[in-house]
Amino acid sequence: MLFCNRNLFLLYTLAVASFEPIEATISRRVQTKSEGCVAQAVAWLPEDPRNAPENFKHLTFECELDPIDAKGEIGRMLELDLTAKQEEEFKSLMANGVFIPNSSILTFNSNSDVFGTSGDVEVFEDIIRIPPGVTISSFLRKGTRPDNRQRNRRLGDQFGDSPTLVIKTIDTSGRTVPQTIQELSNNVFGPESEDAINARNQFFACSAGKFDLSPGNFGHEDNPDHTPGVIEVNIDISLVGQTQSAIRSAILTAANAKLGLSLPGQYEFTLYTIEDCDGCGWAAYAYYNSHLSMYRKNYASYPAVVLHELGHNFGLGHSGETVTYDDHSCLMGNPLFGFDLAKMCYNAAKSWQIGWYADAEVDYKPTVIGNESWTGQLVGVAQYSHADRDGRPVTLRIDSGSTNDYFINFNRKIGMTSQNKEGSDLVNVYEQDGNGESTGNASKILKNLNEGDEWTKANFGNSGKTLSIKVNEIVLGDESIIGYADVTICLGTCNFGSPSISPSPTDAPSGSSSLRPTLISSSPTGNPTSSFSPTTEEDYKDYQFEVGSSNGQTSKTVELPFDNMLGFPQPINRREFSSSTQFTAEVEGKSLTITKTSNSGSWSQNFIARLVKVADSSSWKKFRVGPSENVGSNSNPFFVDLPEEDMRVIPYPCNSMLAWWGDTFDVEVAGKRLKVTRTDKDGTWGMDLKFFIASGRGTQSSPSSSPTSNPTMSPSFGSTPSTKAPAASLSSNPSQIPTKSVSVPPSSRPTRR
Repeated sequence: MLFCNRNLFLLYTLAVASFEPIEATISRRVQTKSEGCVAQAVAWLPEDPRNAPENFKHLTFECELDPIDAKGEIGRMLELDLTAKQEEEFKSLMANGVFIPNSSILTFNSNSDVFGTSGDVEVFEDIIRIPPGVTISSFLRKGTRPDNRQRNRRLGDQFGDSPTLVIKTIDTSGRTVPQTIQELSNNVFGPESEDAINARNQFFACSAGKFDLSPGNFGHEDNPDHTPGVIEVNIDISLVGQTQSAIRSAILTAANAKLGLSLPGQYEFTLYTIEDCDGCGWAAYAYYNSHLSMYRKNYASYPAVVLHELGHNFGLGHSGETVTYDDHSCLMGNPLFGFDLAKMCYNAAKSWQIGWYADAEVDYKPTVIGNESWTGQLVGVAQYSHADRDGRPVTLRIDSGSTNDYFINFNRKIGMTSQNKEGSDLVNVYEQDGNGESTGNASKILKNLNEGDEWTKANFGNSGKTLSIKVNEIVLGDESIIGYADVTICLGTCNFGSPSISPSPTDAPSGSSSLRPTLISSSPTGNPTSSFSPTTEEDYKDYQFEVGSSNGQTSKTVELPFDNMLGFPQPINRREFSSSTQFTAEVEGKSLTITKTSNSGSWSQNFIARLVKVADSSSWKKFRVGPSENVGSNSNPFFVDLPEEDMRVIPYPCNSMLAWWGDTFDVEVAGKRLKVTRTDKDGTWGMDLKFFIASGRGTQSSPSSSPTSNPTMSPSFGSTPSTKAPAASLSSNPSQIPTKSVSVPPSSRPTRR
């Protein structure tokens, strides 16, 4: 269970609204026996986001002790005493994906076999102190939790049924929230007949039915005060004069005793409610990549606040414009504070992170592809499931070539987004660091565009060219007739022409609905760069296969239509899998076998595999590059010697890797020297990287690089089913991507803006 310890020494600087500082007292030092603690990040929501105190900290850092260092207590959380510089370093490491909350380990001393430093971390009963003047990275180690005591939620895990527990707390003075347990259940879980707008039905709507915040009943089905997803506990302390750590520890003890289990157990999320606390200036807070959130007063009954806090549990950062919370087009901005207010969803950047609309996303790379413009129609998330969407996207990422990317959507105000407060029925442009994928990165809304409006970004991606976004047309439609925004994106000299033609159902592109459409070149080596490599387009061609689910088995074999194919273990639709999922891919003859090597051993998603066809597969061998030197530093690129001169290299990793990893690479060969450059971010890698290599075939050279996104789906052609294994659906990449869809116009013209 994850709890924080907000000690008296730091409480007045972390979340106060207006109260007197409490005298600082430092408890005795703890003799630790473990290697370190699990580093955590906590996001805080002020009671009035528009008028939060200047000293209000929206993000704090803590560390969870191993039970052997906490007298057997599970979930003991201590505040990290950091200098301002160390705090900023923590934020930077988190933004860059080096620090992963609820996963990374903070080592205690300089005897760690990972990093060396001067000075040891001091652990006290109430606080963990890092020596001033040393860097956080000196103590931080990548890794996963050293136990299986609780779930480590990551972006991309937010699919399926998620049993949830709400705990109503009563202290020794009888202080508790005014809602009954039945009212809390209705507010969070519904049904709609009791509470028309609740957290569960809004999550279900925003996710298009892919995520269900269901009431969990593990351990309390037979309790006399049982109600779906909610229990009531009496704690043995007063809420007055106590730290948050003490309050949560008391709640955990009481809840475990009542349920007869150790939380979180089978629960995906746990929500704690308290009546009030001394000097609190916050409404709620939550831990990143976790299950835990805490609410004061009525805030757990405000569905938009629950969607905001669980967004942090997902790994989402805040959404702002000029300050932290003022993007009112997104639940991660200033949420709707009220019992019947929640009808809005997440903005384009956050939607990209979660992945609920992965089959309706476009990844546009204007500095990579040859065709440097895109024209298409965006549909609002509220009409993602509309029968007439016909493959049109709801979210588009504009990849700048750095970690700072741009996102756009059509923010249609209708149905599940009918209470949206900003940029309604307009095209919204957002900016977010971390390639739109790192934990906790804040997004910023840049512009709301009406029909005819244009937004520009000079020197986009250091290209020397101006990026332009033009809204050609906005059609609102209604509940029955789908609305859309026709948009053109251009890099350099732009020729904004007529709007594209709305597609009809018969003209929708074929292909798997689970794969995001992208605009990457069909060339397996991507767009030519200045790099040298003897690998050319003729050496291999990309294909993608629908392997499907494994039907409860650890592996699945499908028959291929061609000989001489090579397989890669990471699914193209990786965002649909849990971050901890891992696969291997092996090709023997015309059979492809995908094997899951993590967790339960089976998968229910439609696995879409990347393969390449070569002239002679027997000449291609796996070559170990390994982890780059000085992992965590800026040593990119990385060099390694090849067995022969001028070898050919296919730049897709063929080693087993976690499904959520999005590492992509460029490779260059000069003589026997292989240069590997990571391209999805300017950083190193810790995995045991491997590529397929083969002997050179001559002196002709052209660049070789891995695409920074998934191959494009195209019409598939069938193969004769094998008696040995099911036939796979094969798709080759088209050579060109059309910028317009030609079709029959709709018979009933929607209302035009």
